[in-house]
Amino acid sequence: MNHTRDRVARALLTAGAALLLGATEAPSAAPAALPETLSLTYGFTYGGMRIGTNTRTLTRESDGRYHYRARTRPQGMARMFTRVEWFEEGRFEIHDGRVRPLEHLKYRVGASKPHRHSASFDWAGQTVTYADGRREPLPDNAQDASSMLYQLMLDPPRSADTRQLMINNGKRFRVNEYRFLRRETLKTAFGPLDTLVVQWATAVDTDDSESLTAWLAVDKRNIPVRIVTLEDGKTAVMTLESLAGL
Repeated sequence: MNHTRDRVARALLTAGAALLLGATEAPSAAPAALPETLSLTYGFTYGGMRIGTNTRTLTRESDGRYHYRARTRPQGMARMFTRVEWFEEGRFEIHDGRVRPLEHLKYRVGASKPHRHSASFDWAGQTVTYADGRREPLPDNAQDASSMLYQLMLDPPRSADTRQLMINNGKRFRVNEYRFLRRETLKTAFGPLDTLVVQWATAVDTDDSESLTAWLAVDKRNIPVRIVTLEDGKTAVMTLESLAGL
């Protein structure tokens, strides 16, 4: 039972992160290329079973920066094994046409053990600072696990050439590689949509390595309408069920 509970909880975190505070440098004066507000709701299955819902919101603030929030809740049979909810929130700015993370926080509610990780990105000082006080150099191609979604909306890969990003999960950086796979018409809750199919994975094979494939809707500002994650031989599928803000 404990093994099943751990697997379901890990699936909730992975799916929510797939999709899913305070630098001192002034934000770029470039015009915004993301919606002023955005709300996305995904349903997802794991191993063929519906296990939860992931809701993500994005808001442009008065200084031009963006605030995002994500909430992942167990649903259906999954609630037999866990009532834990996962939350992510943070801020980013758009600089030279790309997303630059400023703050990233991930935590859970309802668990017996605490889980809270955060990272603050200081682009002027080229350092990232963690909740436990650790500091390390900030790579130029850094991204956090949540703002990556919005980077894809701004600038999706359109060729098979592999790109690299340093993805931070609030605890450390990992090298991720991603590339364009194909263009595909996908049947969705919003009708057939023209999508760009992109894939990325951790560049170094480890016990917690994973791969992710996303279908980005071309006519909806490249919003991911389907996300498939492979982990531990199980497939997690996130499907966009509702959106507001376009």
